[in-house]
Amino acid sequence: MKRHAVVLVILLSACAACPAVAPAADNNQAPVLKARVNGIELAYQELGHGDPLVMIMGYGGSMDLWSPRLLTLLSRSYSLLVFDNRGMGQSTEDARDYSIPLFADDTLGLMDALGIQKATILGWSMGAETAQELAISHPERVRGLVLISGSPGGKDQVNPDPGVLRRLTDQTGGSLLRGLRLVNLLFPEAWLKTHPFWTVFPIHATMNPHERSLRQLKAMTEWSGSWSRLSLLSCPTLIITGDQDVILPAENSVKLAAGIRGSRLIRFPDAGHGVMFQYADSIAQDINNFISGMVD
Repeated sequence: MKRHAVVLVILLSACAACPAVAPAADNNQAPVLKARVNGIELAYQELGHGDPLVMIMGYGGSMDLWSPRLLTLLSRSYSLLVFDNRGMGQSTEDARDYSIPLFADDTLGLMDALGIQKATILGWSMGAETAQELAISHPERVRGLVLISGSPGGKDQVNPDPGVLRRLTDQTGGSLLRGLRLVNLLFPEAWLKTHPFWTVFPIHATMNPHERSLRQLKAMTEWSGSWSRLSLLSCPTLIITGDQDVILPAENSVKLAAGIRGSRLIRFPDAGHGVMFQYADSIAQDINNFISGMVD
């Protein structure tokens, strides 16, 4: 593993100097602002112009983990709101236990603070769970749902192999090795052999405190899930997954599609949990087609 880390450092140093394999741009196109929400401060950025598209980050991530290419493409047509979940990145927290309903309340509170009455909600991974909770609890605020690499949670979730979960929560070895482990979980091995991941993945994304990530994991584990309530969702829904996702296997997205009336499921056959990095162009087009086809 140490040898692999050294190789990674050499590759990243080389690619930084080579325009043909330049690293993915950092997500710093707009100033980071803060809003007082639900008793805490949430850090956020607003990108682009157009109808609002609220984007909810997944487990352990901050807003700088979004696919830079996906943000660039979507910001051409929409006003994007990206933010750090409570306790992550530059957002603060309080003494309350993390929970998926609390994350949904935070998202709604940020929309209120910014005067967003109704929006399309996009969630990745844990963010897709939060997006479902928000849409079920406050359907009047959600124009449409985009669920990427998501799950119905609870007892109906298809869980990852125990070894995958151990690697996902392994904090040993410093930030470089933690990042390398994450990359190897997000992307299929065959894809990594033929694609320089640093051209699509924001390699300078924030590494959040392990204790707070574990609190997020506990919130996901304790969430009762959405399966029994999916019939309550009446908004248009687009579901996107990678068939080789080892973190939240694609069967979870299949379940979501089966439970949400009128939803559309798109599966990428050679993609993992990081499908939004692998196929940003295709996903941006799919989202454009989905939103343009919605009728209020």
